[in-house]
Amino acid sequence: MLSDIFLSYKREDQSAARLLADALERQGWSVWWDPQLRAGERFDDVIEQALQDARCVIVLWSKRSVESKYVRDEAAYALKKDKLVPVAIDDAVLPFRFQSIQTPRLDDWTKPAGSQEFQNLVSDLTARLEPSARTEEKLQTKDDERNQRVLPRSSVRKRVLRWAMALRLNRIKVAVSISVICALAILVTTVHYPGWQETRPKPPVASVPVPNAPPRPTAQATPKEPLRPKPTGQVPAILNVQVDPDTIGARVGTHTVVTYRFKEVNGVQATVDAQDYRWLLDNGTELGSVKNARILGGSFTVGPRGSHDLLDNVYMPSDIAQKVFDAGSSQVQLETTFFGVDANGNRTKARAVLRIGILR
Repeated sequence: MLSDIFLSYKREDQSAARLLADALERQGWSVWWDPQLRAGERFDDVIEQALQDARCVIVLWSKRSVESKYVRDEAAYALKKDKLVPVAIDDAVLPFRFQSIQTPRLDDWTKPAGSQEFQNLVSDLTARLEPSARTEEKLQTKDDERNQRVLPRSSVRKRVLRWAMALRLNRIKVAVSISVICALAILVTTVHYPGWQETRPKPPVASVPVPNAPPRPTAQATPKEPLRPKPTGQVPAILNVQVDPDTIGARVGTHTVVTYRFKEVNGVQATVDAQDYRWLLDNGTELGSVKNARILGGSFTVGPRGSHDLLDNVYMPSDIAQKVFDAGSSQVQLETTFFGVDANGNRTKARAVLRIGILR
């Protein structure tokens, strides 16, 4: 869903984010923020799509958010797309990259709508968002005018279709008439000239016996060789992957960085473009899975007999942890299967298992 404003903040600043979002919505703008997703669900894809669709991005800078990698990444993306609107809610020192940008400060963020700083922020947002709204109205007007010009074409199209149907019916009538005439001609010929189908009997052919003819040798069927596939000269890629470390401890709702090391051992270049997750108990019971997940940083290529290191954020969901505790355990396995395609078009995959001890 498209929104006017994307609100980026640190989870600990949720109270300030809620008050600011309510104040902006009362101004008539739609605000996207994620109080439910921040509570522990998998949210990378949802936030990335909302960040791309938003018309501007407000970043709440605080002493906590300047330390957040996610907030800094969202601010960097907004700066690159020229839709960053920074706001400070305390005296935090901004990251070096954003210190040169004019950043208003909402000292009393508990009452944002009543401050002069908030009114200045509303003016800046109006200047950013209103021209886009007028542009959309112009585009809609042009679309309406174009649709009005297309209407006469639809009537012409209907006339052409009616003409084509009439022509097709005429052809069918002609074909039926020819068939009836042919059938009548055959019937008349059969009735008035019944002997036209008679044929002269063929004289019998005498067979001449051949005395003492030697018997013909019986041909023996030669066994056929089994069909073998033709060699194509294509060797599929073989990928190996290991996770480092292979055992970690993690708390519920936190991220842990691990490294997946890929190696190609068959001399063929391969591109890894998707991955599946499965959460398993030690006895093999599956607790949950994610199919066709996006690879952090996008797809990558492993060269012939080369290697590649992939950094990944492992997140410990609360629902999976609860299932592990209900099963009377505190350990779970995260099985990750990577999928790719090699230079010859062959599919390939590799699997790695990470053991996680859940910390209470």
